[in-house]
Amino acid sequence: MIDRSRVVVPEEFAGVRADRALASLSGLSRAAARRLIDAGQVTCRGRTIERAEGLEMGDVIEYPTPEAPGTLVPET
Repeated sequence: MIDRSRVVVPEEFAGVRADRALASLSGLSRAAARRLIDAGQVTCRGRTIERAEGLEMGDVIEYPTPEAPGTLVPET
C-alpha cells in the first residue's frame, strides 16, 4: 500500500494552479507534481485534478508520499 500525504491550501494559494501549489506546499519539484497529477494520483474534493486547475482556500490535496532517496526495499 502506498502512503498518502495531505496538504491544506492556505489563503495565499487560492486560485493558484494545482501543479504549482502542490510543488510549493509539499516540497516536490514542479515536474514531480506534474507527473503525479498527469498520472491521476493527486486528488482534491474527492476527484482527480488537472494541473492547471485553480484551487480554493481550504481544499485538501492528497498525493502519494514519495519514497525517501536511498530507501531499500527487500526482495520477495
